[in-house]
Amino acid sequence: EFLCRGPEVWPGCSGVEHGLYPDTSQNSKCKFYHYCSNGQRVRLSCSDGFIFNGKVCVRNDSYSCPKLDSDCYDRADGYYPDPNSDCRSYFYCLNGYKHTYICPGSLVFNGMECVDQSQFKCTTNSDICKNKTNGYHADETTGCHKYVYCLQGVRITTLECPESNVFNGKTCIPFKVHNCSKTTQSCEDVEDGLYSEPNSQCTSYFKCFDKKKTKTFTCREGKVFNGEKCVKYMCPSKNEQLQKGGDCLDRIGFFQDYNSRCNKYYFCINGVKTMLSCNRGQVFNGELCVSDMEYNCPIDA
Repeated sequence: EFLCRGPEVWPGCSGVEHGLYPDTSQNSKCKFYHYCSNGQRVRLSCSDGFIFNGKVCVRNDSYSCPKLDSDCYDRADGYYPDPNSDCRSYFYCLNGYKHTYICPGSLVFNGMECVDQSQFKCTTNSDICKNKTNGYHADETTGCHKYVYCLQGVRITTLECPESNVFNGKTCIPFKVHNCSKTTQSCEDVEDGLYSEPNSQCTSYFKCFDKKKTKTFTCREGKVFNGEKCVKYMCPSKNEQLQKGGDCLDRIGFFQDYNSRCNKYYFCINGVKTMLSCNRGQVFNGELCVSDMEYNCPIDA
């Protein structure tokens, strides 16, 4: 089912060139994307069996959707401490997008700003970077699926390899070609599947495949692992009227429907015309719906 929703003013489209961009929200999984123009966006979706590769919709078996960070999913806009950084880094959430920052020098983030270590006691300190050189190092407690960046013996940030990959000290590679020296719990004596991480109070779990731990997960927003999964379901919206139209040949973007005196408008992409409409008493001025007292449609029906 095809989705076309908008346009709407959206900070994620501010300052970027007009064009198509992937939707990095948690439930997108490359199926959704959006069109940015003049700081506004319209949400779009690929047809069933297709995903967005950054440029166009392609068959889902011809493109591997990258793993997206979920730290900002369903979170209010604002600053948050990075629990995997020994308080040295933090991130800002804006409409589901994550922007990471690092405190300068030896300062730490106290939840609001970077301050001297004498003014704030970090509760997430780890010894993982103790006596390690500056650079990237595998986190063996996750089966090398995660890795950290160390600087002067302090963990600056934690990163994660794609599914079924591990960090070999330089890059993420398939787990079958690299043996991680340590794991928190063995997968040798269990069947392939998902298992709760010990001592995590059911907030973390991992995936076993071919007798090895290939991926670790964390339930967010207070949820726990029930032995199968922890998910948040979002019901997709019904699509508006959709049609093929000659009006959209070699065109992309929003266009006024003069036959409706601009109360209606349409969006073009890939030759497909999606009809949309403003609320009663509003007209489409070429960018967004405004009061019909503010804008005169150039051509009457």
